[in-house]
Amino acid sequence: MRALKALVIAMAVVLAAGFVLIVAELGRRVMAPEAETAYAAALDLPPGADVIGTALGDRRLALRVRLADGAERLYLLDASDGSLVGTVELGPRAPDAPAGEGS
Repeated sequence: MRALKALVIAMAVVLAAGFVLIVAELGRRVMAPEAETAYAAALDLPPGADVIGTALGDRRLALRVRLADGAERLYLLDASDGSLVGTVELGPRAPDAPAGEGS
């Protein structure tokens, strides 16, 4: 009878430990941030173009590019997969204007 009682107590302890482990793992998965997926993206810039600025928004990456003729263009990329969302033409900047002013 003592052996049966000890076996029942041991199984209850193992069962309780299993529940604690399951709850702990669920909590860890809920609280852990999602792993970010890396991706490779290629953006074909015109010849002579230089990236002069970047900005990261909610789900967008903006690249400010100076073209060979002096005009500037924004390339808007989807930050989750690197796909091109659109472009914005900014026009040429006045030659004597500082980098932060003008277009």
